[in-house]
Amino acid sequence: MRIRLAALCVILAAGGIGCSSSSSAVPTIPTTIPPSPTDPSSATVAEVDALVVQGRVLEPGADLTGLDLAGMDLSEVQLAGANLTGANLHRTRLAGADLTDAILVGADLSGASLPSAMVTGADLTGANLSGADLTKSHFDGANLTLANLDGAFLYRADFTGTIMPNGETHD
Repeated sequence: MRIRLAALCVILAAGGIGCSSSSSAVPTIPTTIPPSPTDPSSATVAEVDALVVQGRVLEPGADLTGLDLAGMDLSEVQLAGANLTGANLHRTRLAGADLTDAILVGADLSGASLPSAMVTGADLTGANLSGADLTKSHFDGANLTLANLDGAFLYRADFTGTIMPNGETHD
């Protein structure tokens, strides 16, 4: 019995829960249990100091080529100047995200939600934005050459000076 209890105490101690060495030999569990680590798949960027996905830190200027971020909530993420070439951002939430000067060549943003995102100066050549919500997003000076905007919601999006999918610059 004592060996089993000792093993239980070791397991509990590894989880931050103490054991009593009293004669009753019953483990004592504190009334407050330490919080569990944040699950990055359900956390918003504002809830964690640094978000690491597939061993790469999501930060301005990061090389995130080909990264699978599909379905994640990356609201308010700061990825200015990041390289997201070929990244999978299908149905990703990027509300208020900063993607200024980011490279999103061939990225899949289909069904993504980017309301009020800053995409100024970004290169989205050949990107798939079909069905994306681009409400009030800023694409000033971005490159959307050959991008797919079929079914995208463009309400009050700013495309001033943007190279549109047909190659013409928007006034």
